[in-house]
Amino acid sequence: MNMNQLVQNIIDKDLSIQKNILRGVLNSRALAVYLIKKYNLKTSLDSVLSAIRRYDSESEKSLKEKNLREIFKAGMIKTRSNIACIVLKKSAPLFEWYSLPEVKTHELKVITGENSTKIILYNSLIDLAKNFFSKKHIISFRDGLSEISLILDPKAIKTKGVLARISGEISLCDVNIEEIVVSPPEFVVYINKIDLVRAHEALFNLQDG
Repeated sequence: MNMNQLVQNIIDKDLSIQKNILRGVLNSRALAVYLIKKYNLKTSLDSVLSAIRRYDSESEKSLKEKNLREIFKAGMIKTRSNIACIVLKKSAPLFEWYSLPEVKTHELKVITGENSTKIILYNSLIDLAKNFFSKKHIISFRDGLSEISLILDPKAIKTKGVLARISGEISLCDVNIEEIVVSPPEFVVYINKIDLVRAHEALFNLQDG
């Protein structure tokens, strides 16, 4: 691997550097010095600087970033709180649960795995679920979650990097993602309720490019 490839691979793994390069707000020389020191690159400053400038000028990466910005700019963001996630064993009486009149009138998100079923619950169903399922059926239970729903342009389904950009932006603001549910063109992220403001702001800023 030559120096151009090495530097570009490093940048490809760092979302914050990518964004600042593509926005034109990063000093290339300062970045070159930083990369040499952090990754102990055995080469000249000019060599790293050349690789950074080449990365910046590649039309394919610029086009990809432009497509992502357009997708997020046209999207809509909604938030909800008072949410819990319950993980159940396969032996749990799910049919009886779904048949309850209270459950039929509420929105649920259900993810079925090989050995368990995960149900994301909203508001009043939290207490009902905790009382309905016995401890032998419950693998884990988490409450105090908030939901951020991004409804994007349908072309998001065929655009590479959408989910990576969402998770990357949230990670940059030091927020842990508890769950992600994707039903294109809707991308739903679940986080601790104390992180809602920071995560929402990070994703809202995507719409500003």
